[in-house]
Amino acid sequence: MNITTKPPELLPSNFEYSTGPTASDNRVFADMLAQQISQTAADRTEQARQSTTDTQDAKSNTREALMRMLEMTPAERIRYSLLHKMGLTEAELLNLPPDVRMKIEAMIKEEVERQLAGTDGEPQPPAST
Repeated sequence: MNITTKPPELLPSNFEYSTGPTASDNRVFADMLAQQISQTAADRTEQARQSTTDTQDAKSNTREALMRMLEMTPAERIRYSLLHKMGLTEAELLNLPPDVRMKIEAMIKEEVERQLAGTDGEPQPPAST
């Protein structure tokens, strides 16, 4: 049943019959649509700016991390790599219980010595005389 064919007593008291949108309604809709389009464009511009900033920050962070790695001694790089593989940072290592920390430090020391000695855990052939 079309709403305009309902008996008047079933319609709300403030209901007005309409033949369709008026020029004023169209203007309001057009203004709302233009505002939404403008806001969407502004949002996309902000997202693009933020994405560019995030990319620049990531490049800067990567560059800084590389520079820190290059400034490390071989032993420091080995230590960093081992802690990273364990999912630990230096700060987290310091907060571990002393007995756990000592075991990790001992393991790191052994690995640093092994790698700096140039062995991969395999026996070295005897030196020729």
